[in-house]
Order: sequence, then C-alpha cells, then structure tokens
Amino acid sequence: MDYSETRDVSGPACTLRPFPPELQAHFHDLLDIAERVLGGYVRGQLTLALIVGVVITVALVLIGVPYALVLGLVAALTELIPIVGPWIGGVFGVVVTLAVSPEKVLYVAILYVAVHLVENTVLVNRIQGQALRIHPVWMTIIVVVAATYFGIWE
Repeated sequence: MDYSETRDVSGPACTLRPFPPELQAHFHDLLDIAERVLGGYVRGQLTLALIVGVVITVALVLIGVPYALVLGLVAALTELIPIVGPWIGGVFGVVVTLAVSPEKVLYVAILYVAVHLVENTVLVNRIQGQALRIHPVWMTIIVVVAATYFGIWE
C-alpha cells in the first residue's frame, strides 16, 4: 500500500485494514475504549494541573511572595509530570522564595506540602475517577494494588 491509497482514509479504518473483516469491529471497539480512557486521563491531569496552579498562585499572593503567578504556572506545568512533578515544582517554588523573600520560605514549603497532600488524598481520586468513569473508592484500590504490585510499596 502506498501513500496514494491511504491519503483519503483516516482514523481507525486505515489502521484496521490488515486485520480480517470479522475482527475489525472488535479492534475498532478496542481503539474507541483506549481513546476514551486515554482522553479521560489526559483531561483529568489537565484539570488537576489547573487546580494546583490556581491554588498555589492564590496562596502565594496571599502570603505575599513575589513572582506568585510564575510560581503557580511552574507548579501547574510540573504537575503534568507523573510522580516527581509536584515535588520539582515545590522545590522550585521554595528555592525562588528563598532567593527573593527568605522570611516566607517556611510558609511556602508548608503550602506546597499541604497542596500536594490534599491533591493526592482527595483530588486525584475524584477527578481521575470522574474523567475515567471509575468510582473514587475503586481508584484508591487500583492505586494501592498497582503501587504494591510494581514495588513502590512493600
């Protein structure tokens, strides 16, 4: 098959062509499910990043930290990095605060840890559960089982 045969075909039809016709419907359903789940996960992550960025920005403005908007944006962007992203954003925020307003660094460190704890214990399960259409209790069970299975917790 060359380019001229595929240029008018878009989406799963082109991807499923090598499979037998009786299996194409099943593969098409699998692709739809994968697209829904992946899209839901990405929407959930973007929602979490937006919430964390806004909360951090507002809290830093209330504390009186310079560059609060930039630090909130960095917190939102690093939130998109799995596992270590929030910690990277927190360290960045603490280091910048230490450089420009050292008397407020303890408040900023407590803020980042508190936001991270609330996010992981409350927000992630609810938002990702809604995005993936899974009950928050099941999300918690999935996280614990996956973490245990993959050796994060022993």
